[in-house]
Amino acid sequence: MQRLFFGSRTSLRCYSRYQKFTQPSSNRSGGFRPPKARFDPFANLGGSDRDREALGAIRDEVMRTNSRGNVFFISDKHPSGELMSFKDAIHDMDLASSGFQFCGTKPMDGRFDCAIIKLVDRRKAMTEYSDYLHNKISKNSKIQASMRQHRPQQTQDSKSKTVKLTWEISVADLVSHKWKQIDKIVSKGTPLNIFITSKSQARNVSANDFAHGAATASSLSDLESMKRAKVLDHIKANLDEAGLKYSVNGGIGDKVLIKINGS
Repeated sequence: MQRLFFGSRTSLRCYSRYQKFTQPSSNRSGGFRPPKARFDPFANLGGSDRDREALGAIRDEVMRTNSRGNVFFISDKHPSGELMSFKDAIHDMDLASSGFQFCGTKPMDGRFDCAIIKLVDRRKAMTEYSDYLHNKISKNSKIQASMRQHRPQQTQDSKSKTVKLTWEISVADLVSHKWKQIDKIVSKGTPLNIFITSKSQARNVSANDFAHGAATASSLSDLESMKRAKVLDHIKANLDEAGLKYSVNGGIGDKVLIKINGS
């Protein structure tokens, strides 16, 4: 192996720089630091990200009801319910096959309240979580509608805005991202066009495509038709909740344009 010999101050400075970039520093002033891993408290319970997201929503409700995390737990093993910690309730869970249903609250010994949770199959838990998200977005829409009614009248932007969605969007994505974008636009009284298409059509779709009505394809499976209808019904329900005036052109077989009037 070749031995390096540094016999001058210049060489020592070069070697110092070499060490700085090849041997990361452990002090706070610099050096390479690996990114912190995202901590998932339910990672060992299996299931998908959405399963763990649903369990996280239950945990939040539990902690809002009881800061110590005590729950009244109902399961096949405890059909009459038993008081325990949330941590103990999830100890042997497998999120790939089961989940929780939030059943309300219960006063315990007149001292404190705790959440009532029930162990259910995964499908039931996912249905409950979808309903939870729907109620959450409906509540936010009502608040925003009330704020718009009491906002002083201001000059409106006559130019409409556009939001493009695909039929593949999930209810969770609609709630967490797209609906916030939609609500931000309509809360300013700006007219809005919402396009719902397949991914291949999303880039080039425009209002001109609906001048004579959108063509309706007939090659959808029953499952895909139900999925698309659910997406469209969810959007319409929340627009109704917000008290917005809108029209719908097209159909779930191809593409849909929802035109929201400025208010």
